Amino acid sequence: MKDSDSKAASDPVFRIMDASLNRAGEGIRVLEDIARMVLNDSMLTGELKNMRHTIEEVPPRLKLQFVSSRNAGADVGAGLEADTPSTGRDISSTVIANARRAEQALRTLEEFARLGHTECTAEVFQNARFLLYSIEQDLLGRLARRQAIRLIKGLYVIIDSRFLGTRTHAGLAQELVRAGVKVIQLREKDMPARQVLDIACRLKSICSEAGALFIVNDDLDIALAAGADGLHLGQDDLPVAVARRHLPFDRVIGVSVATAGQAREAEMQGADYAAAQALFPTAAKECAPIGIEEFKSIRAATTLPLVAIGGINIDNIDQAISAGADAAAVIRGVSLAPDPFEACRSLMARFEA
Repeated sequence: MKDSDSKAASDPVFRIMDASLNRAGEGIRVLEDIARMVLNDSMLTGELKNMRHTIEEVPPRLKLQFVSSRNAGADVGAGLEADTPSTGRDISSTVIANARRAEQALRTLEEFARLGHTECTAEVFQNARFLLYSIEQDLLGRLARRQAIRLIKGLYVIIDSRFLGTRTHAGLAQELVRAGVKVIQLREKDMPARQVLDIACRLKSICSEAGALFIVNDDLDIALAAGADGLHLGQDDLPVAVARRHLPFDRVIGVSVATAGQAREAEMQGADYAAAQALFPTAAKECAPIGIEEFKSIRAATTLPLVAIGGINIDNIDQAISAGADAAAVIRGVSLAPDPFEACRSLMARFEA
């Protein structure tokens, strides 16, 4: 054995850093697989993969010294692993456990890299640790919102007082949930905030009792005050990252898009779903329709649930579904229908077909 090999085999710093690199890499890999296979989140998967590769970028000679320092048979801590419960764990607790494991290992690497025994740079491990704190929060938020996001399919009804006729917000909402609608959005542009809040609180109560999502359009304050399940943002509204900082992490954020580029940007920023508008001509929005072909381009550009919105009715909803819509947002086609319950059932049947 060479002198350098002998020194490596007897140097406890090498043993500590080798074990910590293994623990960090293993923990990060578990998180990476959850981001990739469970959440289908390309951004988080890429961040975790890059982190894993960065911390493992150790010079080959140093890697050999680390491996040479191993002495698993004489490791007094080998039999002291804490018992892991075989029941009661879920994916969220798995994220927490593996994030803690990786974060603690990175802190150990950071501290021992500062001793100068190796060519490793402490800042590499420090930066990875702080980034992992944020990624852990993102993963837990995405997992918490996953069940809510699954409801964004089929019919998505927007309630707007301009298109209520003689109906009330609450009366229409009760008809919607009775018909089986799972997503209701409140959109009020010109009403006093106190009045909007009163309506929002009532709609939230109706939706909660029915197991439906209640979304507020544009207004973060109203969404927070009413305890809404989510917030829908336009291109000129708050950025997703800003809204996410203020909303509880289990709340859904949707973004209106009109191009494939906007859809990719919404997904990159962390939106939970996208709404492509306006698919057909509509009096509810002052914008030119994007048409079916652009809608298909948007569908191809994002893995987010995609809601079609704008002029959708029983005569054209099949085109939206065929183009890849996960859900169709409707306003007048339901709220001004002679029988909102039957209108909802007819539109929902198109998705079931």
